[in-house]
Amino acid sequence: MGLRSMLIRNWDLHRQELAVLLGFLGVCGILAIIFTFFNRPLHKVLRSLNIMRAQKLRSVFRELRRKGFHLAGMIYPTLFYFGIKMGLITRFHFSLVLGVMSFVAICVEVTRFRWPKFQQYVLLIIGKIMRKREYKHTSGMTWFTSGIFLSSAFFHPLIAMTSMWCLIFGDLMAAIIGKTFGTTKIFGQKSLQGSIGCFFSSLVITLFGFLFFGRLSITDSLLLATVASLTATIAELYTHGRINDNFTIPVSACLTTTLAVKIFNITLPIIIKKISQTDQIEQFEQIEQI
Repeated sequence: MGLRSMLIRNWDLHRQELAVLLGFLGVCGILAIIFTFFNRPLHKVLRSLNIMRAQKLRSVFRELRRKGFHLAGMIYPTLFYFGIKMGLITRFHFSLVLGVMSFVAICVEVTRFRWPKFQQYVLLIIGKIMRKREYKHTSGMTWFTSGIFLSSAFFHPLIAMTSMWCLIFGDLMAAIIGKTFGTTKIFGQKSLQGSIGCFFSSLVITLFGFLFFGRLSITDSLLLATVASLTATIAELYTHGRINDNFTIPVSACLTTTLAVKIFNITLPIIIKKISQTDQIEQFEQIEQI
């Protein structure tokens, strides 16, 4: 069977899932563009409306610019799940690419710490989305890539994808809600309101993932979503120092969710099955007849 026939077959078999996943990617892409390239005009408009103090508004929009790359990171779980479903890639090849990217990112980090001139070029390019402490420590983007790499390489694709969602959406909502409404500090600068936002946003998106993509029961989906969301919230809240929550959120969520699957004996779906060429031809002929 040719590549075109295989793509048509897999698209027809998984049309709804792939369409929703691509829709997610499109929405995240639009928001990432707005947060990154239209950050300043939007900030001026809201500042003119006097909806909050200027200093707090500036802090929120500075965080939104940084979180733009989080939303752009939606391309990782999308390519991962979409590629496997369509039969375009294997987990090994996807993880290999991410492993190389992580290695390159680490090399860039080491180089910029050793050569100030190179550091200036790096800060010129991505300095606006880096925190000040990252000027002298490993940047969040390197931790982000490394966390995604470990998640995709060693865990079930469904668990890896939902854990990546916890990082992308949970961390985003924790930052936005925490910066805007965070008045009750519970650990350093982290607030109760931000943690609640992280938990419930992660819960909603992972529950949808396990129900829609995993076809699990409501009970199993709610259990796994709660475990992943609670773990992500704790990781986001208590990760500090040189280790970044861009790494701890997806990896810890993968670990605890996998443990929950083992403890409660939950059967996860086979993302893509290896079938013979004869079966592929028969399935394709059935689809053509329909």
